[in-house]
Amino acid sequence: MNGFRAVDLPTEDPDGFVSRLVGRSVNAFVRLDWTWFLECTEGWCVATESAWRLLDSSGVTVTDLDHDQRFGLPVPVDAAQVVSERLSGRVIRTSSIVRPAGDLVLDFGEGLVLQCLVNSSGYDSWRLSGSGVDLHCLGGGRICASEPIDPPPR
Repeated sequence: MNGFRAVDLPTEDPDGFVSRLVGRSVNAFVRLDWTWFLECTEGWCVATESAWRLLDSSGVTVTDLDHDQRFGLPVPVDAAQVVSERLSGRVIRTSSIVRPAGDLVLDFGEGLVLQCLVNSSGYDSWRLSGSGVDLHCLGGGRICASEPIDPPPR
């Protein structure tokens, strides 16, 4: 294998891919540089450089934009820590892609929902990877899978 190429999926297929997250529990939610990672059991991961938010039954708990903001608090908000504290060990009960935008929605029950939002018509939004699956939400909400490509014959 030399690399990967994007393969468009029929509209009904992406939910089948993201449903593979159901039943997996969250290990951590971390930020490295500009990327946020939801790390799950068995090596599954959702990564995004785009907008996201964590909801609970009372409304918005925290978003990517809240990170490092003080909001009058003694210390800045650590959004990754807030999400990790709320979701670590919790099991993903349902997962879906909201059409036509391409938003990824992960429901943990009891009102806890993590949404990875598409906020660009040009830039990629989120990626799902695990067990040989690589799913990408491209600009505008287009969903593609990556498939390995072999180098051309010499």
